[in-house]
Amino acid sequence: MLLVAWGGYAVSQTFTGTTLPHALLDGAVLGAGAVLAVAGGLLRGLTVRVFVRNGHLWYRYTAMTVVVWVALIGARFAEGAAGGALGADAAVTTAALPFMLGLSLLGEAAVVGRRGIATGVPFAPRDARRGLIPR
Repeated sequence: MLLVAWGGYAVSQTFTGTTLPHALLDGAVLGAGAVLAVAGGLLRGLTVRVFVRNGHLWYRYTAMTVVVWVALIGARFAEGAAGGALGADAAVTTAALPFMLGLSLLGEAAVVGRRGIATGVPFAPRDARRGLIPR
């Protein structure tokens, strides 16, 4: 969530939108990037292995998770190149990198979290949680 906030702030500081068509183009490129980031995160979340060990929930990335990560990095470069070719402001698309990464991680967490909750198994040992939550 912090990456989304930081990236959103960075974009707001960089976004000039000197003319309406330019602002619309930058917004469209950012919107397409956001959709790609969330969809990629959702897809990546499907590749994560969720399992129970010693009565607690665990997860592991798989080889397919790495493949999806690499594909998303390539798609991000392609999106930046396409945006640049269309005339989008490179400073805006570069400033949006933390925002897009944050959205991608949130998409992944939504899938992995839902799968974890569906098991009915606790995320962390009760004793570990007790030390983190002040009484």
